[in-house]
Amino acid sequence: FFGLNMPSLQMQSSCHSPPPLSPPPTLSPFSTTSSGSPLRVAPTLDRYESFIFDCDGVLWTGSQPIPGSVETLKYLHNAGKQLLFITNNASKSRMQYQAKFAKLGFTDVRPEQILTSGWAAAAYLAHEHPEIRKVYVIGSEGLVTELEEQGITCSGGPNDCGKT
Repeated sequence: FFGLNMPSLQMQSSCHSPPPLSPPPTLSPFSTTSSGSPLRVAPTLDRYESFIFDCDGVLWTGSQPIPGSVETLKYLHNAGKQLLFITNNASKSRMQYQAKFAKLGFTDVRPEQILTSGWAAAAYLAHEHPEIRKVYVIGSEGLVTELEEQGITCSGGPNDCGKT
């Protein structure tokens, strides 16, 4: 950047999603070792009541769930564990993320379990700066939705993307 031709560090417009990442290896209660023996993760899972998962690259890559992730969350849900899901991606609202979870097979996820950066920003403004009631958004529709749900009037957003 700054005028340097660096193909590996191409800047991306905030109007477009970054390319999907390769899925990392995952563990689930159903995983096996390289020799095929069952992996003993249940004792570790039993020690905790709450689990926080990042979403992109941990539970799914693009539009595909990472192998074992659906089964792992169902296992934890059925075991009565509290599950929270975080993402630094503000492109979708929590309701839109719930729809994505369901489409990928994660059927037991509620919007209040999903914490996006857009929701965090909106909650922060609502609680720490209640005097701010109107903003110009340079960001995505998900951020606009979360701000509006906190009673903050928005201008700008994705409708202004590409305008000069």
